[in-house]
This record gives sequence, C-alpha cells and structure tokens, in this order.
Amino acid sequence: LHSGSCSALQNEFMNENLPKQRLNDEKAKLVKQVQEKEDLLRRLKLVKMYRSKNDLSQLQLLIKKWRSCSQLLLYELQSAVSEENKKLSLTQLIDHYGLDDKLLHYNRSEEEFIDV
Repeated sequence: LHSGSCSALQNEFMNENLPKQRLNDEKAKLVKQVQEKEDLLRRLKLVKMYRSKNDLSQLQLLIKKWRSCSQLLLYELQSAVSEENKKLSLTQLIDHYGLDDKLLHYNRSEEEFIDV
C-alpha cells in the first residue's frame, strides 16, 4: 500500500466515524436531558403528594372538629363525674388532665369555651 492510499483510507474512516460520533454525542446529550426531566417530574410528583396530604384547609377543618369533640367530651365527663361525687368545674377537669386552654379555646375567667 502506498502512503497516499493509507492516508486516504484514514480520512475516509474518519469521515465515516464523524457522523457516528456526532450521533453518539447527540444521543448522550438527549439521554442526559431525559434523566433530568424524569428527576424533575419525580420531584414535582413528591411536592404534589405532599401538598395533597397536607391540605391546610382540610387540616384546619380537622382541628376544629377535634376541638369541638374535646369540648363535648369534657362536658359529658363533667356531668358523669358530678353524678357520682360533687360537681367538678371544667377548669378542674382541664387541669386534672393537663389539657391546654388555648387548644380547647377555654376561657378560665368565664369558665366556658369561647366557640361552642
């Protein structure tokens, strides 16, 4: 083989591989973009799930429901205990069970719940 024909063969080989290399580079770039988009989608789904599980309006509704049930329970407990012994005040019951006045919306000076 002549050195000229070897050089021509090398050039031809390089020219054939050049489009393949470009395609491989493009493929690698696209694969990376797909991975980035999949990661973004995964994170967005996590945010969506977190927000749907922790809906603040639903949480406020549940807190209000819990407070109302707790207030009613204390009234019923006060009645049940009063039938057995002397009458206990709501303040005494709340103190006995270590409950927080603010959570129950209880006014100590008036000895009543604020939003019944």
